Amino acid sequence: MNRLLLAPLSLLQTAAISVFANEAPPAELPDLAPRITQPVFLIWAPNGGNQETMSRVYYRLTRWPKQIWAMPTASHMAGISNRPAEYERRVLGFFDHYLVEGAPTERR
Repeated sequence: MNRLLLAPLSLLQTAAISVFANEAPPAELPDLAPRITQPVFLIWAPNGGNQETMSRVYYRLTRWPKQIWAMPTASHMAGISNRPAEYERRVLGFFDHYLVEGAPTERR
């Protein structure tokens, strides 16, 4: 469907959610990414559709420490089933290095 046709529907949906939730919609991710103060690990599936291009944008916008892993053979959310052993090694390796208590958080 054409983006121009979807824009009014998206606006209406956002307004309705805001009214019923009684709060403003959250900020857009590109606005929030620079404010993240914790280590960031992004998994990028270049074959995952149009939104996958945002992974590289989020990577550029976030602070160190950060990592990005490109999985060109996987589609969106299929990395864990596409390469399960490598997925586990990379994700747990990142957690072990950066998210354990007392781990360094400076840029490497």
